[in-house]
Amino acid sequence: MYCDPWDGDYTLGPFYDEEGTEILPCTTETTDELLAECMGYYHIVANVPELDGNTLLLCNHRLTKYIQDNWNEVMGEGESAGFLIAYNSAAKAVGRLAEEVLCHQLTAMFLLGHGGAAGMMSVAEASRSGQLVQPAQGYRSDDLFVLTAGGRGWLVESKASFVGAAYLRRSLAKALVHLRATAQANPIISDALLVLSAVRQKQITVAHLPVAWLLGSHPTALIAEVSHLMSSQRPNG
Repeated sequence: MYCDPWDGDYTLGPFYDEEGTEILPCTTETTDELLAECMGYYHIVANVPELDGNTLLLCNHRLTKYIQDNWNEVMGEGESAGFLIAYNSAAKAVGRLAEEVLCHQLTAMFLLGHGGAAGMMSVAEASRSGQLVQPAQGYRSDDLFVLTAGGRGWLVESKASFVGAAYLRRSLAKALVHLRATAQANPIISDALLVLSAVRQKQITVAHLPVAWLLGSHPTALIAEVSHLMSSQRPNG
């Protein structure tokens, strides 16, 4: 069982600007409370043995690094607000941050057993660089594209929620539509990962979907398979 050490500190920062001067993020009391709430050890249930039963840590150090490395997107620059303070709902904003950090960590963890990654980037970045073709608006996967060391393309779709499994189950149909449409438009994609994180419950469900299964199965059957995997989660703690 994989488990990182953590001292239980919930303090984020410090953060620095390009000149190395320490800066303070503009967050609210509610946002800070939710950031602390999303930290901890997440139990993983997956249909791949190298992940199933493992534990993944989301801690202050990993959140700090992600925010620092993606400052403009998360916090904004100048008068432009990043998503953490631009969303009307603090839970949605912090949920998105937790989703992105967990998705990156989980994908890196998974790829350790598959030869590692030659490149990991957002689907948007891969599209801009010409490595992926985006399908029609409304059918686009918007999370991660991974090019493995062996030259295979992996697509990662991630959802996270403070509400829990009910929201994640409702998201399945849309997530699978995005994965199927993007995979159909890009023959380089050999596999997909669906990462579903219940933040308050500290649970992550991971479904590995080889592209032949993803495109060759009826969406209803895919939803049933992933739902069954989610149902195998047990109360954490």
